[in-house]
Amino acid sequence: MKSSPALFCLLIAWSALWSTPAAAAPEFSETQVWDKRENNYVSHFVFGIGVTANDTILIACEGRVGGADAGEKDLLVKRSTDHGATWSADAIVEGRSDDNSWSNPTFVTDGATTYLFYSWSVSSDIGRVFYRTSTDHGATWSERTEITHLWNDNPHGWTQHATIGHGIVKQHEPGKGRVLVAFHHRGKVAQPAAKRGYGNDVIVLGPNGWQISGGPSPEATRGTNEARLAERADGTLYLLARQATGDNQLRARSESTDGGKTWSAWITQADIRGTVCDSGLLRFNDDCHLYSFPSGTEKSAQRRRDMTIKASLDGGKTWPHERMLYRGQATYSDLARDSAGNVYCIYGRDGSDFMGERVFVARFNVEWVTGATALKPTESSRKE
Repeated sequence: MKSSPALFCLLIAWSALWSTPAAAAPEFSETQVWDKRENNYVSHFVFGIGVTANDTILIACEGRVGGADAGEKDLLVKRSTDHGATWSADAIVEGRSDDNSWSNPTFVTDGATTYLFYSWSVSSDIGRVFYRTSTDHGATWSERTEITHLWNDNPHGWTQHATIGHGIVKQHEPGKGRVLVAFHHRGKVAQPAAKRGYGNDVIVLGPNGWQISGGPSPEATRGTNEARLAERADGTLYLLARQATGDNQLRARSESTDGGKTWSAWITQADIRGTVCDSGLLRFNDDCHLYSFPSGTEKSAQRRRDMTIKASLDGGKTWPHERMLYRGQATYSDLARDSAGNVYCIYGRDGSDFMGERVFVARFNVEWVTGATALKPTESSRKE
């Protein structure tokens, strides 16, 4: 008897690092976490999400005082201790009337310690990188530590450095247990896209602190920038990156089989096409990976639409299954999961510009994506 994709993903889920219910029905719910104008911000944009060892969910965003990417921004964090049902008030980790541009929050946890990476945009062309740590599941944070020096001698002319979303802990050899975070870089933004020097690398936590592990060679014809990182069952790492040049509605993929030291040339991920935008990538388990992105066909970044979740059953090589999470204006997103198998997608939506008006966290299971049984969407997921 021929197996359906939904049944196959269920079998994969049973063998996951964390188990999920054997006969789970599709589940979906969502909660609004930020509104564009609250607390005198003009927008809440660019998101990170992480889950700590006790299933506390952390989300972060830029609270934009001005609308520009390099304008004044605060770094905001919220926590949930009840699987996303309720959320804390904003904790302002950086900012509040210091006129600085704090941006690109990114979480990664090694179990005992949670790291929050972020950038300080000194100008549109100069970005410095910092992190803070928490050992109480995001309730409090350490003083900031700067690591911009890692790229002081880079040969590519990179001056703007940033990460986005979340890092990973390697589950398999080579390098099992290593903590990794993907970064993207460029030079002067006033240059044409092909001359900005876009590129990517991955940093790793070693015995002497954070250091560069390696990265793909930059390709001017692609201009890879915001990238997400995941691992397959055989220990292969891969990056999926947004492209600034060429066919920028498609993503590019690079792989590493030695734990992140060396990387393949970029190839085109032809089965992920959507609006020019950042996206989220999650290793749900060894074989079932999830990807969130605006799947609309408009080429303009001002017309980012239709937040969609894709599912891969071969560790991110192909992406045949998808379900639309929200039809309408949709922006950046990120994905995480907890120990019970709940998947969380933070995403911006609504409005008429590239930043969106509201931010939601959706909670669902893999069965909701693959369509194990019929599920009526919520009003919010039907709304135009």
